[in-house]
Formats: sequence, structure tokens, C-alpha cells
Amino acid sequence: MLIRKIFIFLRSIFRRLQKKIRNNVATKNKVSHSLFLVLQALKPFLLIRLGVLRSLRIGSLVGDTDRQIHYQSKRKRTLDIYLLESPDVASDYVLTLLRRRLNVSKSLVLAHAYNLFRGLSADDPKYSVHLTTTHELDVMKPLIGDRDPENVLEHSEPFLRLNKDEINMGEKFLASVGADQNKKIALLVGRDQSYGISRDDNPTYHAHRNMSINNFSDAAHYLVERGFHVFRMGSKVAEKLDCADEKSIFDYATNGMRTEFLDVFLASRSHLTISVSSGYDALPLSFRKPVLFVNYASIGTYNSFRSNCLTICKTYRDATTKKVLSLEEIFERGLFFEFDAHNYAPANVILEDNSSNLIMQATIEMLDHVIDKNPWPSADEAIWDKFKTEFQKYAHQYPRKIHGELRARYATSGLKSGQFAHQ
Repeated sequence: MLIRKIFIFLRSIFRRLQKKIRNNVATKNKVSHSLFLVLQALKPFLLIRLGVLRSLRIGSLVGDTDRQIHYQSKRKRTLDIYLLESPDVASDYVLTLLRRRLNVSKSLVLAHAYNLFRGLSADDPKYSVHLTTTHELDVMKPLIGDRDPENVLEHSEPFLRLNKDEINMGEKFLASVGADQNKKIALLVGRDQSYGISRDDNPTYHAHRNMSINNFSDAAHYLVERGFHVFRMGSKVAEKLDCADEKSIFDYATNGMRTEFLDVFLASRSHLTISVSSGYDALPLSFRKPVLFVNYASIGTYNSFRSNCLTICKTYRDATTKKVLSLEEIFERGLFFEFDAHNYAPANVILEDNSSNLIMQATIEMLDHVIDKNPWPSADEAIWDKFKTEFQKYAHQYPRKIHGELRARYATSGLKSGQFAHQ
């Protein structure tokens, strides 16, 4: 409570400073250096650190923040102040939840100080003392913010929390569509060509990750047979879910149901999410819920950190011969960790979507062995062990540690279907 009061007091001071210095860079630099001296003087009594919330994308706002909170070093008498990456926020409701747990400031003075400290911290460690993450764990770096190489998050407490009123409001919504508190909820998360168009992104950068949402149809019907209510998630999408009957399969992304609150509530209430690894699945992951990743691209970066997850990638084929590639060939062509869609054609590689039937087989595997915890057959265990050994040989060649213990398996339903040569 005392630290919170200190934050409110400091925030009022920085608001006054902001009005005075405005866009004067030289003055901002002087204030930032003076602030550093003040922070150093206070350090024996109260360690004040600055951090950033990557606010433009829901995956970053939730996933990177989750990791940052649980990875940062802690000590008593610490005041952490978080700045927003941008005035634009992917979800105002998520930001409201974050403000309940974190000290969030919009101060441009502190933002300038953060950028200055971050820039100097690589060469001068005394600046990194006043950052919430080390230079090596900087959330603004690629393939850092969303990784969990020490397997910390699986058994950590969720940092997003809904209060009783919010939970009751969400349950009333579910009751209104025929799902009582005992009904299991499954979420479908696709990605298509409309993703990124509403922002200043280059939407073709991740075009290789797109798929047709209707490839989820077999899995959606199977989930209903297993007693689930199914919701297709999303905000801006290109096509409708054809199998939606609005009784047990809901096209939530297009039928007018969607709100920022329900985005979060449904993630917190879900029993399973099937996703192409889009930003939204950071929400169920933040609530420590099971996620099946399908049509994953970039095999070397699959989500390996949690035992309640399972992954199946797109199939890598030679563009000329249509031959399925092995892990070794994917690595040799420089695509093992590749995120940029533009680099697949020069390597003469095409990515083939998972069929609707293959997604359903992976769903069955997820329900039976990951969620219900029935043991895999011994033959499947042997297939997984062989794949894991070969995968680690290439994954460990990334310059930084991006995998810890491989707690999440690659779906043997995919391996048995011949997704990789020699598997």
C-alpha cells in the first residue's frame, strides 16, 4: 500500500514536469539523467525500476507481460513502473486488468528515461538495475518476449484475475447461449488474410501462417460430440465458420457477440483452445489453460514449455518436387526458425495446411492424452522420443536459449501422417 502511494505521488510530479518540458529533447535528457541520480540515491531504501508494456498487440500485451512479471528479479521494497509502448492499446479491458496488479504510467518523461536507460544498459550495468528486465531478457527483442526457456510459467499463478462480478457476468452470458457452469468450452482461433490490414503492418509478412477457418469444421463437430460448446474467436476475419449453428458452435467473431470482456472471460473459462498461434492464445495461456497449436509455422520455435499444450505444424514441401522435407533439410534451407513469409519462396519451399481430418486427429490426441492424461501407446512414445532427439539437435543451434525442457509434445498424429521425411 505504501509503495502504491509512492507511485501515485511520483506520477503527479511527472505529470507536472511533462507540461513544462514538452518536446524539448535536451531538457528531457537532462531530466532523465537527473532522475537516474535520484533513483541511485534512493536505491538502498527503495529500488525503482522502469519497464514497458508492449501494448499494440494482444499477444504482446498479455504474453510478454506475463513472462516479464515472472522472470524479473524481485526484492523487498521495489517499485516497478510500467510505460505503454504506444498510446494505442490492443485491449482496453486487458489494460484495466493489468492496472489492478501493476503501476502503469503514460508519462512521456518516464518513457524518455526508460529509452535512455535501456540504450545505455548494454554497456553500463548500473542503468539496467533500474529496468524491470535485463538486457538479455528485453521484451522488445524478437524471440525473447514470448519465450519461457526456464519453464517458469507452467506452475506460476495467472496474473490476470477477474473479480466475482465479472465472473458472474460471464456466466450469465454462457447461460444465455445454453452453456451452464458444467458445460465445457472450446475456442477456435484462426488467422486469415484480413489479419494486420487494420494496422500499419505488412500483412504479407506472416501470410504463411494463414489458413481457412473451415478447416476446423471436423474438429468443431467432434468437440460437440464430446460435450463442448465451441466458440470461433476473432475480431476482424475474412470468412465465416460454415459449420456454426449458433446453438453449440458459435461464430463469435462475426455474429455480434464479441466484446473485449468476453474475449478475456471465455479464455479464463475455456477447457481447450485450438489455435494457429495467433496473438489471442496468449489469453488462455495466461490463465494456464490447455492449447492445441495447429498449422504452426516455424517448427524451431514451437511452444514447448507447458505439458498442457500440443503442436502440429504445417507440412514443409519442396516447391518443385513437392517432396516432404526432413528436419535436417528444413534447417539446411534456413527455415527452422523462420518467421518471414517472404523467405520461403527463395528457399524453394511451400507450406501445406493441415487438413480438416488431421486437425481432428490432433484434437482427439489432445483430449485423450493431454487433457484426460491417458498414456500414449508405446509405439507413439517411441516416435516422439526419436523426433525429440532430432529436434533438439537443431533447436540448440539458435544463438540464444529459446527452449527449456520440452514439456509440450509434437503431436504424434502429425508425425505418423508423414509430416517430416524420415520420421
